[in-house]
Amino acid sequence: TEHALQSHCWFLSAMVVYWLLFKPLARCLQNLTLSATVLCMLSLFCLPWLVVLVPALADQPVVWYRGHSWGETGSWLDLAVVFLKFHPACYLHVFVLGMLLAKLRLLLDVKAKASVRPGNFCLPMEFLAPLGYLGLGLIFFLPSLQPLAYKLSARL
Repeated sequence: TEHALQSHCWFLSAMVVYWLLFKPLARCLQNLTLSATVLCMLSLFCLPWLVVLVPALADQPVVWYRGHSWGETGSWLDLAVVFLKFHPACYLHVFVLGMLLAKLRLLLDVKAKASVRPGNFCLPMEFLAPLGYLGLGLIFFLPSLQPLAYKLSARL
């Protein structure tokens, strides 16, 4: 349960699962083309929205997780929220996305070297991480920009 977990230590223990999966996943991703890499990334970006879409399709509240109280495990709702927040399987897509981002960078570097104007590929990449952090910060600090179920979907 949440009482038994120390957040920082939990993440380190979850990393062991990902380290075990790294080599097989790297083999699966090694021959992806640029378009296949982007397609895989887009599909992984959509995956956390299942937390919003599934309840909406089932005519349930989009913020279904609010019924959970920290440290409680007395209901299926409590177990589902703790599972989504802490199980390594629920963060596997984030790990794979990181691997795909590295693959994307390698593919764009090859494309840039073959290009007449390499800056067209490299310069925009330098601004993506800061823009991503800015977007995430705005979601958490400006209520008018917060998407549905942002507290759970943004962490997944």
